[in-house]
Amino acid sequence: MTDYYKDVYEDLYQAGYRNKDVNNGALFLDYILEHFKFKSFLDVGCSTGVGVQTVTDKNIIARGIDISETAIKLAKERGRKCFVGSICGIPFVDNSFEIVFCSDVMEHLKPEDIDIALKELYRVSKKHITLVIALQRDKCIGRYKWFKRCKLPNERLHLSVLSPKEWIDKINNLGMRIIYKKVTNKKSKHLLLILEKQ
Repeated sequence: MTDYYKDVYEDLYQAGYRNKDVNNGALFLDYILEHFKFKSFLDVGCSTGVGVQTVTDKNIIARGIDISETAIKLAKERGRKCFVGSICGIPFVDNSFEIVFCSDVMEHLKPEDIDIALKELYRVSKKHITLVIALQRDKCIGRYKWFKRCKLPNERLHLSVLSPKEWIDKINNLGMRIIYKKVTNKKSKHLLLILEKQ
């Protein structure tokens, strides 16, 4: 399970994918920082750690994990406290972080791994889980120059494209409480969710 993701995303990062700092969840992260008070934060699927840096700059303890060793190497070179780890087996103990943030990761999972990932996010959270989930198929990445250097199994990275209702039903069926939900109306539609740990 983890080997597939590690192989795909390590290949991508080595080929030049997101080597420049990009924070896909920036707007939702700003919302979280404005509306919630917390002392610890974990970014799951942190890429090069831009979100970790944003939160650290607010004097909050922040950590990040990503499946790609290259992404984590880039994060550490920039002074960010990020580690190699999988969403399907997060390397922290239960209730480690008040906020667990996960942006643009869930749609990249195989359908059979979604419940495992959600349970892991819930497990390491002390209070809240925030999710940013893409609702559309990813654009063909074959148009990027770095793609030609990849050995990807296919040209699509979004393996689980579900409707907002399907995501919400899946989370509710796991007994998790949703306290905030919104669908963005931008060109690239996302579902924004905040879960509260009970």
